[in-house]
Amino acid sequence: MNVGQKKQFSTATLAYIFLLLYILAALVWWFISLQSQSDEMAQLRMDLLKEKLPANSSVYQKEAKNIEALLRLADRHYLIERGRIVWDGTSQALAAAPEIQHRYLGV
Repeated sequence: MNVGQKKQFSTATLAYIFLLLYILAALVWWFISLQSQSDEMAQLRMDLLKEKLPANSSVYQKEAKNIEALLRLADRHYLIERGRIVWDGTSQALAAAPEIQHRYLGV
């Protein structure tokens, strides 16, 4: 490998590393922006979602960060753990079961 090839290789390597760092920084910024969204914005999104959903629709929520909004959004809830339904019930039943919220939703 001559000097020109070494320089070309190192320039390409630096460009690749810069690109990876840029992508990593963008992902970190995106993650932080998602985490810092206010509860009001989350509530607005839930309200808009409820308005747009047709009757008898299903919504899958992987994590429950805003349990109050989920209770208003759905009539029934199914908590699934390892592919099995471990609890199901109405919004009122879920609201009245803090031990279930803590156990399965971490609330």
